[in-house]
Amino acid sequence: MAISGIALIGFKVLMLMNLGPNVYAQRVEMLADGTVFEQAGAWFMQVDVVTKWTAENLTALIKTALR
Repeated sequence: MAISGIALIGFKVLMLMNLGPNVYAQRVEMLADGTVFEQAGAWFMQVDVVTKWTAENLTALIKTALR
């Protein structure tokens, strides 16, 4: 169970880093307006503190490394 939680957070972090916070939020909103299954997906994919912190710090780390 812990591995699946870590994998979900990792997926969310990568999506947030790739799409950016605005587009990511729009996509989650679209899911929230969908079917019951899409609404469940939106609930799981909403940005939480751990996901936001990890995405921000990993992005900063990568930018620093690429200088």
